[in-house]
Amino acid sequence: MTNNKLKLNNDKTEIMFFGTKSSLADVNITSLEVAGTHVHVSDGPVRNLGVLLDNSLSMSSQVNRMVQPACLHLRKNGQIRNKITESSTKSLFQSLVISRLDYSNSLLCRIPIDLVTKLQDGTIGYPDEEARPHNTFTMYAPLATRGRPNQL
Repeated sequence: MTNNKLKLNNDKTEIMFFGTKSSLADVNITSLEVAGTHVHVSDGPVRNLGVLLDNSLSMSSQVNRMVQPACLHLRKNGQIRNKITESSTKSLFQSLVISRLDYSNSLLCRIPIDLVTKLQDGTIGYPDEEARPHNTFTMYAPLATRGRPNQL
């Protein structure tokens, strides 16, 4: 690493082993020495280029991280929806919600259906009025239909 003028940042460097629960149970390593520095082996999710990865690659941490700010933006957008035009509302939805989904959507290919449902319900709301009594998100459903399970 020193030949390439790179330095290991101990505070930001973690190692993670990927595998099934049974194969990970056999791993008893807590730290490794890399370039003369002890690096901690992580138990929880690690972040790489803004994407959270867990040791089973289930992507549940990433989906949870994507849904939380999307719900916040949808709620805030719903509060001001009657004060701005429909096209402005759709533009806000596109820039604040859909753009975050597009960032790492290729990593979400073939995730379990329960995570797809969680992602859809958290980002476009419930499409029918009976599902949620005070639904402010129904107008977003046609804009976000590209995230349906058969298209992931």
